[in-house]
Amino acid sequence: MTKLSWLFFLPDRQIRLSFIISLGLNVASWLIATWVALPFVGKEDFMALHKTIYFGIDWVGPWYDMFFLPLLGLIFIIVNFFISQYIWKNEEKLSHLVSWSTVFLQVFVVVTVVIIARLNI
Repeated sequence: MTKLSWLFFLPDRQIRLSFIISLGLNVASWLIATWVALPFVGKEDFMALHKTIYFGIDWVGPWYDMFFLPLLGLIFIIVNFFISQYIWKNEEKLSHLVSWSTVFLQVFVVVTVVIIARLNI
């Protein structure tokens, strides 16, 4: 039994690949968020969480708010994984669309976390 044998219960190669890529992108977003939030832990400083071109930084919050986006991405991975599993037998192409949309969403999560990281460096 290999280390990745738990992935073989996934019904399709496309779903497996999208699941692995989504998890990798989510881990990257967690690592970036941790790297940015670590200097703020234990301090009462606030982090910049949003910036507009008209008002500048308009949303600040505590360090743990940085982990909201990676957590939301993980929830989407889990929900879309079960949805694609459920509809795979009847609609294989729709199942692929759902699983690859998760990768697309994770790319946006990573880009957003990087932008927030750039605000706080």
